[in-house]
Amino acid sequence: MLGIKREVVEENIAIIDATEESLRTNVRALLNTMSQAIKELKIHITVIDSITGLYEHKESTARQIVREIYNFLKKHYQTALLVSQKRSIQDSGSSESDGGLAV
Repeated sequence: MLGIKREVVEENIAIIDATEESLRTNVRALLNTMSQAIKELKIHITVIDSITGLYEHKESTARQIVREIYNFLKKHYQTALLVSQKRSIQDSGSSESDGGLAV
């Protein structure tokens, strides 16, 4: 993988599973969890896949949520990749992508 040994990648990755409802529906709780991980593990790169899950069924507040996450990442000096994926079926259990939509 890009000339990097798999073991090195696995040793240097941290995953926060935001499928837990308390993290998925409460952006502040997610950011607090991320803050703790960033500080304790000295994280410099953050990937959120998919940020869409944080505002599903709340499209009117999508920009506000994305802005809050952006400001958080900026404050913590994170290089970040935020993936936005719109599902064709409005079901959090579905992975069927609608494609091409972004916030």
